[in-house]
Amino acid sequence: YAGAKDLLEKIFDGREASVATNLGYIYGRSGSREFDPDKAISYYKVAAEQGSVYAQHALGGLFRERGQLEDAIHWYGLASQAGSATCSYNLFKLLLKLGETDKARDAFNLALSQGDPIAAQTYAIECILGRHGLHRLPSGLIRYFRNIPNLVRFRRENS
Repeated sequence: YAGAKDLLEKIFDGREASVATNLGYIYGRSGSREFDPDKAISYYKVAAEQGSVYAQHALGGLFRERGQLEDAIHWYGLASQAGSATCSYNLFKLLLKLGETDKARDAFNLALSQGDPIAAQTYAIECILGRHGLHRLPSGLIRYFRNIPNLVRFRRENS
């Protein structure tokens, strides 16, 4: 990545979202020689402010790792509204952690409607346990087993 980093930094004009996203990725990889979360954040912000859902997601993660939860909520929230199911679920977890249960439930429902496999599995388990009424138990079982391939694929892609 060192050669790519040098080339990308040379051509970066301060505005190009795709170049900024790539530089953010290079600097945001923990464990790499290039790892510099401050630089990653500054590059990702350029792309995120132009609507890059990938950069918004990355910023949410970087801020969450730093313990800057309000910033993480902001960026996850933008990506969530743009359709990122994973960010909607991450937003749910952060809001729940902060005790904002109503907002957390809204984020969870959004993640579920967007097809997040972890949210789908959680909801299925809640149905099986009767938390949404015993009449939902059969549909919870069906949802649980139908979601397993999605969950396995998600875990593989995000490991």
